[in-house]
Amino acid sequence: MDNGFNQSMVKLGAVPDFRTAAAFEEFLSKDAERLKATLQRIGKVD
Repeated sequence: MDNGFNQSMVKLGAVPDFRTAAAFEEFLSKDAERLKATLQRIGKVD
């Protein structure tokens, strides 16, 4: 990524997080588990 993009993201408070493919897969799996648990706690919303 170019330096200007990184600086803009930092100014917005959204620091880019670079991960290897394996690390991203692990993050995504854990995030999906957290999301599933949250949705189950909420239950059905009409």
